[in-house]
Amino acid sequence: MAVPLGAPADAGRGQAHRPSGGRADLEDLEVRLLLEAIYQRYGYDFRQYAEASIQRRIRHHVREEGLPSISRLQERVLHDPAAGKRFLSVLTVPVTSMFRDPQFFAAFREKAVPLLRTYPFLRVWHAGCSTGEEVYSMAILLEEEGLYERCQIYATDLSPQALERAREGIYGRTGIIGRLRPSAPRPSGERRVPAREPPSARWLTRGGG
Repeated sequence: MAVPLGAPADAGRGQAHRPSGGRADLEDLEVRLLLEAIYQRYGYDFRQYAEASIQRRIRHHVREEGLPSISRLQERVLHDPAAGKRFLSVLTVPVTSMFRDPQFFAAFREKAVPLLRTYPFLRVWHAGCSTGEEVYSMAILLEEEGLYERCQIYATDLSPQALERAREGIYGRTGIIGRLRPSAPRPSGERRVPAREPPSARWLTRGGG
């Protein structure tokens, strides 16, 4: 047992960690062990995610899988790759839209674009691109600034289904108009508007395909 320098030799005796016996404490432990297991087994790190949000998703998934506890879920996802994929899809709910963070795109245009003009070739990486709306948004911005032709855009996500939707580039007209022209009148119906896939885009899963 390690004892701090300068402390009496018996300072650490009789001070073993006192375990908590409450159900909430046990569940917190199960969640931490599950997320550590996912990291070690599949390489995806959710250990720093907001606890309340991720615990809600885990509890819901335990019920959906018909399991009695989080520990049983851990056993299943470790030994059943299909169960692991289902669980990862629960943890990675996509949140995206065209120009989702207007402040970011405004700052990028104002501060980053002048610097990028000094480079002969650019590589842009969208990590966790989901269904691709923000990738197309960046492509639009780069085209407007005359930088698109010298760019290679990479877009990655752990969900093959999300990347397939990104490749299709078909989005609801309402959401696109609302983001590009907030003052424009809303269309009466939902129409699907195909976006031109950036020729320079490469859509990649974690494994590279």
